[in-house]
Amino acid sequence: MRRLAFALATSLFALPAAAQSLTVPPGPFQPGSTVTVAVFNDTGGILGYPFGCETRILRHTGEIVQPFTLPGLFCDALVAVEAGDTALFQVTAPQDPGSYVLFFPYGAGAVARLDVTAADPAAVDLVSFPWGAKSPQTAHAVDFTVPVSTPWSFGNTGVAPHTFQPGDRVDLFSPGGTEPVASVDLSGILVPPGEVVSVILPTLPLAAGPYDLETTWFDRASGSMVVSRSGIQAQGSRANLHMPDGKGLADGAPLDIAVSVTGFPLPASANPTYFLLVGLAPGSVPLPDGTIAPLVQDSLVTQSLSGLGGLLVGHVGSLETIVLLGGFTGEATGMQIQHPGLVGLAGVQVRMAAVAVDETGTVWGASQPETIELQ
Repeated sequence: MRRLAFALATSLFALPAAAQSLTVPPGPFQPGSTVTVAVFNDTGGILGYPFGCETRILRHTGEIVQPFTLPGLFCDALVAVEAGDTALFQVTAPQDPGSYVLFFPYGAGAVARLDVTAADPAAVDLVSFPWGAKSPQTAHAVDFTVPVSTPWSFGNTGVAPHTFQPGDRVDLFSPGGTEPVASVDLSGILVPPGEVVSVILPTLPLAAGPYDLETTWFDRASGSMVVSRSGIQAQGSRANLHMPDGKGLADGAPLDIAVSVTGFPLPASANPTYFLLVGLAPGSVPLPDGTIAPLVQDSLVTQSLSGLGGLLVGHVGSLETIVLLGGFTGEATGMQIQHPGLVGLAGVQVRMAAVAVDETGTVWGASQPETIELQ
């Protein structure tokens, strides 16, 4: 497919000139501790957010750490912050040490850094993540007909502004592909400290479905290029894959994985079943109802159905009900993938996705693709 280049004028998602700010006390913080966070409204108008659902916690590499599902039923009490006022709320620090990003996804959005136990020396100030993290169960879902409604975001957790340089870009690939099918030029876009700037993904001319997404930019502090890889999926695909431990799989350090789903019909007797799958071959395949899964059934996918000899934990099961109001929303946690422990696998990449099916076998869900690198 011919590569499509989009000019800056069509890729920048316009945000208000004024933005709210998010402030975290000096850290680092202890795992599981309570942190009081402040949001200051300097938008010039009223800023509203749902009480108890104020922030999302991301890794500095962009993966959602918590929550994995956010039913609106629990986020209906709105807090209104007048212009010039500050609101305080509390967050719980993650259990694992490292550097995280607090994302406040209301108004124009805001970010702040949260270090637990000690700062991760590999953490960079800029983080690449889906604006859809506002609703974790559909975080990586993209509207291919109205791409402005589901942009991709960059948050600056540092104290200095970040300006993208020539060559900085967002590339889309077919699942497992190596040649970009569409790109966004980021050169010249400014991300002020603490703020979020979003770009429109070039999906309009593409067939709706799963794609690998790669962001590349020059990090001034480290003097090196940063490459961040994630996945997107078409709206209505009902499943979202979460990698709270990141995507680097080391021997002796299994990765925790979660799946959240939404949009399934209310079950008559049994909740939908999920499958966690890994594969090597590039490509995608339609499921029985037409939903596109970002894997093909190669030998590794076949082995993963039976657990990869114990390397997959909790890879098949019934989704836990989170809310049934108006449709089934649920999640599965407790899944893991373990390193096979074989010499010579460093740098090998495997592809992962989650598939779900309702009790009748007629309604399916498929997550975005994610890439795991063995270390």
